[in-house]
Amino acid sequence: MRDHEPMTAERAEQAFWHIYDGWAAHRNPADFLRDLFGPPPGIFVIDERTQYQTRKEVRQLALRLQNLIHFLPSYLRLLALKPEPLHFSFNTDGNIRLWITSNGSHFMWAEGRTSNDVQLMTLPRMGIRLCGLAYEAGLPMAIFSMYGRPDLGSRSSVSEPPSPVADLVYTLIRQLITYIPRRFERPGTLNTPYFDKLDGTLASVEPALDMLTTLLEYIPPFLVCVIDGLERLENNKTRPYLYMLLNRLRALSTGRRFKILFSTSGPSQVLSEKLNHEEHLSNIFA
Repeated sequence: MRDHEPMTAERAEQAFWHIYDGWAAHRNPADFLRDLFGPPPGIFVIDERTQYQTRKEVRQLALRLQNLIHFLPSYLRLLALKPEPLHFSFNTDGNIRLWITSNGSHFMWAEGRTSNDVQLMTLPRMGIRLCGLAYEAGLPMAIFSMYGRPDLGSRSSVSEPPSPVADLVYTLIRQLITYIPRRFERPGTLNTPYFDKLDGTLASVEPALDMLTTLLEYIPPFLVCVIDGLERLENNKTRPYLYMLLNRLRALSTGRRFKILFSTSGPSQVLSEKLNHEEHLSNIFA
């Protein structure tokens, strides 16, 4: 996994304009973006009088999560960059552009109520393509998808299948570590005692959310985040933790440019209660 240095919000927003236009034109803008913007400048100031932690140290601690989390299939980049049209309605295309280019943070829920297998495949591919393009351009991104999710319970190194909600939060943590500074003031939540709490159980989600909060505070102020299939995680036991996740994302998006996309193949009680009506696209297919 390659290193990323922080990018200012203004440069990231301009870059994302080119990403979307490149996607719409069915071409790969990544090389052009790297040439156009060059190495992103640092935005964090190091005070030599404080105690520090390093990205390398946090990555080493996060290795213990590798048997508890689900990474996207290896064909992520192929799906992201493949010039295959995604058949959405004209209104949906316009809302995606607004989601990307609007000032400040923007949450969006794309709901596809369909029994058409081809259309159902379009939902995760939409998020994969957006995040794949952001990754290729060197922009901060994080993605979780239930699409192609393996049976984690079949892994011999795990005694019980990890909670899917823990899987979700751990996956975001693992990806966001890539974008924190190489050296930063020690926050107290990215240490061994906290990582020891991440055992794959639903009870571990709360300390994991504390760690996620710290990471979101340390990454650059621009983020593309896609969560696909949230409705498949919902039940009476998991909803309180999913509400907590939405609350954290909403609170930390203030004053930043966080582009958060949820895609579901049916209704979601959590999203219905936590997102505004204007943030909900319920008829996304052409």
